[in-house]
Amino acid sequence: MSIRGAKDNILDSLVPTLKARFLIPRQPLPDDIVNYDWKFKPKEQIDKGDRDRGRAACPYSVSRSNSHRENCRCFVANLGEVEGWRENMVN
Repeated sequence: MSIRGAKDNILDSLVPTLKARFLIPRQPLPDDIVNYDWKFKPKEQIDKGDRDRGRAACPYSVSRSNSHRENCRCFVANLGEVEGWRENMVN
């Protein structure tokens, strides 16, 4: 997920869930924090270019079947493609 997506998920999902389900009723945190359903929403930030600065949009923003251009500024929800990220979250 993108940096903005992570921020939004912390503010809109993680904190309210922690408060409502665990902190206010004084319940213990779930045993499996990584796989708990925090109701996160995948959010991508797509590089649509900047006309004022003469920077073209990434081809991926035009069609998801296109490849990203080199050095684009897209942030896509691709953590599932990173080997071992889930295991490293709990260590």
